[in-house]
Formats: sequence, structure tokens, C-alpha cells
Amino acid sequence: MGTKTVKAMTVCALVAASGVGHAPAGAEAPATEITFVNGVDLNFLQGMAERQGHVVEQAVNRLNEAVVIANTATGLRYGLVGMNCEAPDALNCSGLQMMMILSPLGEPPLDEINLLNYNRAAVSVWRSPAEAGAETGAPPEYGVNRYMILDHGVTPENIEVNLGVFLQAAQGVKEAFER
Repeated sequence: MGTKTVKAMTVCALVAASGVGHAPAGAEAPATEITFVNGVDLNFLQGMAERQGHVVEQAVNRLNEAVVIANTATGLRYGLVGMNCEAPDALNCSGLQMMMILSPLGEPPLDEINLLNYNRAAVSVWRSPAEAGAETGAPPEYGVNRYMILDHGVTPENIEVNLGVFLQAAQGVKEAFER
């Protein structure tokens, strides 16, 4: 997993440097270290799910992707997939796909799916083509996705906030389909 650490001034130091506030003479603002993640791997994704209190059902490197399947306390089953990884061990994945695939729940019309997608800008709401299960007789699947690009780095806390946003939106979509 690629990380980089940067020294940053606190807000007080930034205010003092801008001339807006006045720092006491001789006072220096303490520097804090901020860690940036520019790639994730299986261990990072599994640890993130576990830190949220979620039960990890599966964690595996598959097809050059790091894949973690987890369940929330409310029963929401979701996946974290490291994308655009260094081959062949799915290390340092510079993209992260958060996804939830819903079991077929009736056949909501495409206009309802489009409305859910439109009203939830933080995620993509989709339905597989009706023909996808024609050979097996399986109805279409429905799902919710959120993608993050980690190219130049984000904080681990930002990734966890994005997971929270995804799970909140996914729960809303699931509830809308169950009505």
C-alpha cells in the first residue's frame, strides 16, 4: 500500500501566518503529520471494514483485484474492491470500488432506478440488462456503486468517510427497492 506523510501546520498556525490572528511572541505552532494513502491492498480494505465493526465474510486477491465482502450490523452486505492494482498480487491498487449487489426484488421499472440514481449523486444505482439472466432464468440484479481514485493520495479517514457515505446511500436504495 502506498503512503506518504506530510508535515502540516495547525489551523492556529495558518491563521497566524495569514496575519488574521496574532500568535504570542516566540510561540510556534506544533506540526502534525498527515498520512496520505495513494493505494490500497487486501489488508487495508479488510482492516477498514473491521474498524467499522463490520464482519468480514471473505477477503481474497482475485483476478488482480483485492476483494473484501463484509456485513454491517444492520445486515447490509457490501464489497470493497481494489481496482487498477499492481500485478500479480493486487498490491497498491490506485482505485477503490465500493459496491452492493441486491438480490432481485421484483422488477422495479427503469424509470424508478433512474430516479434513485438521479437523487443519490454520491453513488451510482444500476440494474443489469433484463437479458443477462435469460439463459439461466435469473431476474436482473440491482446494485449501488461508489468509486474513489487514489492517484495522488487521500487520508485513510477520508476513505472511511467515503465508505460511510456509500453505506448510508446504499441503505436508502435498498429500502426504496423493498417498498
